[in-house]
Amino acid sequence: MRVKIPSDLLDDARNGDPDAFNQLFDLCSGHIFRFIYTRIPDLQLAEDLTGNVFLKVYEAINRGQPWKYTFTSWLYTIANNQIRDHIRRDVRAAFFPIDTHMNLPSREPDPFHATRDSLDAESLRAAIARLPDSQAQVISLRFLEGYGVKEVAAIMGKTEVSIRAMQFRAIKELRAALARDLG
Repeated sequence: MRVKIPSDLLDDARNGDPDAFNQLFDLCSGHIFRFIYTRIPDLQLAEDLTGNVFLKVYEAINRGQPWKYTFTSWLYTIANNQIRDHIRRDVRAAFFPIDTHMNLPSREPDPFHATRDSLDAESLRAAIARLPDSQAQVISLRFLEGYGVKEVAAIMGKTEVSIRAMQFRAIKELRAALARDLG
């Protein structure tokens, strides 16, 4: 999430100002929703989990619980925990709808290129869905959400070295899978 959150807004939210919390929600909820939706492509469920994230944030702020890193890293950590809890409860494989976030127009308007681009996005989505969960999450945070390695490490509770290693392995696996799928 590349939203600049004013420090006075964070301070006001910490001090219990409901308007400040509503502004934080307005600034961040779309990003958190997209992050959750990339892992759990059920619109209603992603909305519910997004709501749960902000409920947990609100409760933590009311308890006076500080965030360890930046506010946005803390927010993504809570979102990640909500995703994990849901997957543990639901035990079905997480799916990664990458084309909903790429929304890249075809380079050319003709049906052949549009179909080819759609198949490429579908192949990429399928390849990401086959990645281990941690690697898929690194790909999502790094390339869809635009976080740096240090921020991803904070969100996932891993070292920067392990994030780089997961990213390297994920990209290597994606290249191999796409080479097989797209031949």
